[in-house]
Amino acid sequence: MAELALHLLGARIALGTAGAAIVLPSIGWSLIGSVLAAPHRRIGRSQLAAALWPDQDDEGARRCLATALWRLKQRLGTLNALLRIGKETIALAEDDAMWIDAIAFEHGVEAALDDPAKLDNAADRDALKQALGLYRGDFLEFSAVDAIVIERERLRALYLDAALELARACKRHGDWRTACELGRAICTVEPLREDAQRLLMEAMVACGNRAQAVQHYRGFERLLAEELAVRPMRETRELAASIARVAATPAPDASTRTDAPHRHTLLMARQQLAESLSLLDQALSQ
Repeated sequence: MAELALHLLGARIALGTAGAAIVLPSIGWSLIGSVLAAPHRRIGRSQLAAALWPDQDDEGARRCLATALWRLKQRLGTLNALLRIGKETIALAEDDAMWIDAIAFEHGVEAALDDPAKLDNAADRDALKQALGLYRGDFLEFSAVDAIVIERERLRALYLDAALELARACKRHGDWRTACELGRAICTVEPLREDAQRLLMEAMVACGNRAQAVQHYRGFERLLAEELAVRPMRETRELAASIARVAATPAPDASTRTDAPHRHTLLMARQQLAESLSLLDQALSQ
């Protein structure tokens, strides 16, 4: 079991041994996030200090960094499970002593994106669904540090791409309910993504919600007009039109469901039966 578990996607949570919650200062989260976002998860002390304290000169920023590291150590008891601190560099301690949701999420979704054909296997779809479940919100959404903002966008793009691949796989295998759930999740994070909007509309229809699909399209159409002053893509418009046409087609009335040839046959049989009954009545009256 990891000595330290950090949740950086959505709510910030730090858990120590036996799941005990640890309260970390905001600057501590930004420090951890900056190291995680650095190339190879390693960064120079001066570069890190300048990114976190841009209003300080080099010496002042390095002092602030030293203080922040000391405070992290006070909260965690030790930094060994979290960071490898050198004289000029700081790196993330990537070993079994630490678990970070952002890293676990990335490993899980990249395996699927490298070979989407694997998602035709139910076990691989389940594994990707579990990895996507780690994405409970944006990466350290409170922070405006440049490297963290860039990492936030990268992880969000990974989530959207992986969720869409899983939704497509679910569509191929007839799991429309999961496809619909994923479509809604994608459109919540990125409502302007039309490929996801189309898949969601298809999933709504497959789940028996044709009218809802039409209503959803109209809301998306308004969103594009208000935000970008554009219309949906032709492919999206054609899909919506086909759904609306079927939705507007009235169901045949029960009294008109028998086709003409069968109706004529039944009428002739009734006439012959009437004639037979008439002849029978005449015979009985004699």
